[in-house]
Amino acid sequence: MDGNGVAGIYCRLSLARMKDVHGRTIIDTTKVEDQERIGRQLCAARNWLLAQGTGYPEPNGVFVDNDTSAWQKNRSRPGWDKMLSAVNAGHLTRLAIYHGDRLVRQPWDLEVLLNLADQRGVIIASGVGDYQLDIPSDRFVLRILTASACMASDDTSRRKKTGFARMALKGVAPVPGGQGGRGFGYEHDGRTPHPAEAEAVRQAARRILAGETLAAICRDLAAAGITSTTGRPLTYGTLKRILLNPRTAGLLRDGSAGSWEPLIGPAAQQMLRSAFITRPGESGKIKYLLSGIATCGICGAKAQSILNGGKLAYGCVPPGCTRIRRNMAHLDTYVTARLLVLLNSDEVAVALPETGEDTALAVEIAGLVKRRQEALDVLDSLIDHPGATAAALSRSVDQFSQRIALLRAQSGGPERRLLATHAGITAQEFRSLPITMRRSLVAAAYNITIKPASRRGSPGFYPEDVDVRRREP
Repeated sequence: MDGNGVAGIYCRLSLARMKDVHGRTIIDTTKVEDQERIGRQLCAARNWLLAQGTGYPEPNGVFVDNDTSAWQKNRSRPGWDKMLSAVNAGHLTRLAIYHGDRLVRQPWDLEVLLNLADQRGVIIASGVGDYQLDIPSDRFVLRILTASACMASDDTSRRKKTGFARMALKGVAPVPGGQGGRGFGYEHDGRTPHPAEAEAVRQAARRILAGETLAAICRDLAAAGITSTTGRPLTYGTLKRILLNPRTAGLLRDGSAGSWEPLIGPAAQQMLRSAFITRPGESGKIKYLLSGIATCGICGAKAQSILNGGKLAYGCVPPGCTRIRRNMAHLDTYVTARLLVLLNSDEVAVALPETGEDTALAVEIAGLVKRRQEALDVLDSLIDHPGATAAALSRSVDQFSQRIALLRAQSGGPERRLLATHAGITAQEFRSLPITMRRSLVAAAYNITIKPASRRGSPGFYPEDVDVRRREP
């Protein structure tokens, strides 16, 4: 075949909002299977031969982008790219589509297609008409339709951003979960705690801070019948994301207070963040106490587990700096001993306020958050009438925020709180903790630098060859 009259079908599904004949918004979720069926009907009605077989980019002649936006600038459309290549190679001179906005929603995409199809006599067929791409009048109509679709998408984006900004002023977060979904721990309104899931989140947080593993907690949740909102068992990664989601702590994405009931407090969530020790490139499967925590005293790279003389050691592995080697068992023993002394010291024992003082701080913070919200509500009502009153309210909101931040700082940082929850721990209790929690405690307490050996050729471990420095509280 020479490609003359040979057709391809393009199908794409995102979540299309359209206007019906009465101007009402409707959601078009015509599945790609239905779009393909309609495309085949269009080809049959015009006696077009579908480009199918091993000699074509797609064996069945159908190019599909499922759950893909055509408006976002950073979108990826593999089916679209394959179709353009087929047009450019002369394999296709006919395109069948369900609707024009399934094909393009950005003017530059249309221009790419027009440039490739120029002088090739390419025809686009859809349910609302046919367009021949080398006829100026048809190109003109397509450009107008595409510009209109792009403007509609831009308007929708602008309205959403404005709405989100207004919600943020009121301390309200968008309801998670997409169309008809919900976020774990909350009902469909995104504000009311789901009783069973909320309690599961609180128990999971307490158990992790007590040193239990995500694996054990997920197993117990599955046994209790607690699943994700999709009905699947909770995985380690899903549970971790839930616990660290700002919404779970009653916070907006920017860290400011929301107007719904938190499942765990912000301080507890910060302690969880410290407990998880998230670092670039860390997979969660690290087995050794100081891997990725201790640093090389020469180049500053993170130390990794290596074999040195047949024994496990910590070493610097980047090319050009491989001079640091330290016996793992010796260094782990030394750091653990230093940490146990710290955890049994007065410094850690008094790191947290007494219960009454902590409660008083929490009450004062809650009161300030409420007053800030009241000011934000008044400010929101004046958003269309700026003036001296609005400016004064805005300054008041800033003052409330500064005071809240100061009080939260006084309540103790997450690292100090994490250490305080393990105050008085024994060596046996420490060894029984999961490796993730032991690593968390080390990282919360110390900055560790492995220095070059001070005595070459001499066996043993020398404390002066490692710098274990207390982190600033």
